[in-house]
Amino acid sequence: MKYPKSASRSKLLLCLLVGATLAAFLGSLIVNPQLQRFRRRCRDLQQLQSRLARMRADLLIKDRIDAFYRRHADMLAGTGPDQQEISRFTSTLNELYLPLDVKIRSVKILPVVQEPFYRKLSLKMEIVAPAPRILRFIAALAALPEPVKVEQCSIHADETPDSLQAAFLITKILAPPAGKNQVSP
Repeated sequence: MKYPKSASRSKLLLCLLVGATLAAFLGSLIVNPQLQRFRRRCRDLQQLQSRLARMRADLLIKDRIDAFYRRHADMLAGTGPDQQEISRFTSTLNELYLPLDVKIRSVKILPVVQEPFYRKLSLKMEIVAPAPRILRFIAALAALPEPVKVEQCSIHADETPDSLQAAFLITKILAPPAGKNQVSP
């Protein structure tokens, strides 16, 4: 009689073993891929959330840049001929002060002024150099063949001995661009 109890017990253990094997097999075929897909989607979601946070930061920067551009649109609006002329003007000034060994403290390009018959390019420039070099720079400005004028000039003593600090407002007069503001006969 002991044998029948042992046989039913063996059958029960065999069923449990087959059930566990079948559960592990189904788990590896169905549950594991679903679990991996879930983990991959969670990882993708985290990446997308960090990307979204970076894009939001970029939008804030873009908004600040747009606001800056709107505030300074009149200064930044000059394109085409004006920008080319400003570039030529600053290159000309660069060719004047480089051989003189003059230190440039600052250069500020002012907005182009449109008058009925001409345009005015202006810039403020601060330089530091010994007095003879500053005088040579002013003489070189006066000798330019272009209509250049030093509208303001102030010279101060600098912290270093033998040097002066000079600030200039230099203006160049140009004809209006072709087709603009010209008087008809």
